[in-house]
Amino acid sequence: MRLLLLLLFFLLLQGNICVNFSPQADLPPLLEFIDGRPVTTQQEWEQRKEEIKSLFIDYYIGTFPPSVPTIKSVKIISEFEDRNTIDRTVQLTFDTVNNASFAIELLIPKQGGPFPVFMTQFTHRRWALVALSRGYIAVLYPGSDGHDSTYVFQQAYPQATWGTISRRAWLGSRALDYIITLPNIIKDQICITGHSRNGKQSLIATAFDTRITAVVSSSAGVPGSSSYRFSGRNAFTEAPSDYVDSWFLPSLKSYTGRENELPIDAHGWLGLIAPRHCLLATAYNDHEGDVTFNVERVYAAGKLAYKFLLAEDNLRTSWRWGDHHGAESIDTYLDWFDLAFGRKKLTINDFPEVWINYFNWNAWNASQSERIPPQSTDITTNIIWMLGDEPPMGISPGGTYETTTDFPYLVSLFGRERSVNMGKVKREGINFSEYIYGELYYPMA
Repeated sequence: MRLLLLLLFFLLLQGNICVNFSPQADLPPLLEFIDGRPVTTQQEWEQRKEEIKSLFIDYYIGTFPPSVPTIKSVKIISEFEDRNTIDRTVQLTFDTVNNASFAIELLIPKQGGPFPVFMTQFTHRRWALVALSRGYIAVLYPGSDGHDSTYVFQQAYPQATWGTISRRAWLGSRALDYIITLPNIIKDQICITGHSRNGKQSLIATAFDTRITAVVSSSAGVPGSSSYRFSGRNAFTEAPSDYVDSWFLPSLKSYTGRENELPIDAHGWLGLIAPRHCLLATAYNDHEGDVTFNVERVYAAGKLAYKFLLAEDNLRTSWRWGDHHGAESIDTYLDWFDLAFGRKKLTINDFPEVWINYFNWNAWNASQSERIPPQSTDITTNIIWMLGDEPPMGISPGGTYETTTDFPYLVSLFGRERSVNMGKVKREGINFSEYIYGELYYPMA
């Protein structure tokens, strides 16, 4: 008995244990409880959402404060008018033990109204300027690198186990507590966006705050718009052990190499956001976590929840050229918000569903002729059968074209050319298949 307790204690140190969850390689179905029961009614879906929230809190983001503090005072610390705009900075102080306080900036059109609300972090102030020009009240809150006021709430609530990302999302909701009191806003037209780690917090904020009615997650990476199951170093992206220590729960790191044991993954954010409008925006060549296949798997899994709620058109992906930074399409993001709020002559046809890596197994299988496997216990025979008929193939001893000497960047990667030139290392070109080659380096005798 003592040995069993020690083993259980050791497993708890390695990460949370979900006793009702059976590890699985694919994303756990959103329309299924952790114990395997299917979700068939709206009431059951509400119960499943609470279960998903609890799983995120236990495995990813940590706990929030037990209650939401009220706003104790509001002070306008600066205001000026310029080019048909009111630029106002407001200090919000909350009823906490330390009178936690932070400042937000509001960019308000002078004419017209009421207006939809565009929320983002100070990092993306230029995005806010575009939103302002398109008829939004833009709100900038201090929940980003270089402008982070969440430490005041960390001090106020030391018992909360939240990480930096969820703390910033929670601070965005505290800014919203004030925004919804303004007379010139449209309360059911509140949107939020952010890029990279700010994209993560935008998803979390929307998942846990139903007052936010639309979100664009820009290259959020893992575990935002991409899942840990289809990420990792073998895909040149992040594993659970790679995130900044303060971002999420320390125990999450222990799931590196056993991501299939996580009872919820990034698609869970979409389940909590549904049926509200959500756009997963990323780049074709995003190298910081958003592999296109991964984003599509998350999208496909989340879409099932939207379909259940009869809101399939409220979820889309958006692909842009380029890498992680530098080509964010803020006008596309605002078009999505305009669509969500019915502001312009936009339809869902302006956001066609584009699949890059989608593979339909049933369709493929139906197109194949029947192949009867050999009745053999010989492993080699079975492997050859699985590989199919061998095509005509030539034999090559290995070429020298496109070796490390032809491309300097390969020299910098391998760092072995100096040894080769000095006669210490031998290099042989090897062809594995058509245009698939490698180089074998070994010490000279």
